[in-house]
Amino acid sequence: MVMIWEDVTVERPASFGAHDNKKLLNRITGFAEPARIMAVMGPSGCGKTTFLDSITGLSLSLSLCMYVLMYMVFVVN
Repeated sequence: MVMIWEDVTVERPASFGAHDNKKLLNRITGFAEPARIMAVMGPSGCGKTTFLDSITGLSLSLSLCMYVLMYMVFVVN
C-alpha cells in the first residue's frame, strides 16, 4: 500500500487581536512506500509533529485542508 498526501495545509485560529489565521503547514506534498524507512526530520518547532498528527487525523482542534490517498499495488511475477 502506498500513502500519498497532497497540499496538506494546517491553520490555527487567529490569536486575540490578530486578523488572519496562522498557517502551520502550507501545501505539503509527499508519499510513503511500503517496506521503506522514512524519516521526518527538521529543527525544533518546524512542524514535524503537526504534520504527523495531520496525516493520521489527530489535528482535531486545527483547521485542516488535505487530500490523502492510499492504494494497493500488486506485483505479478
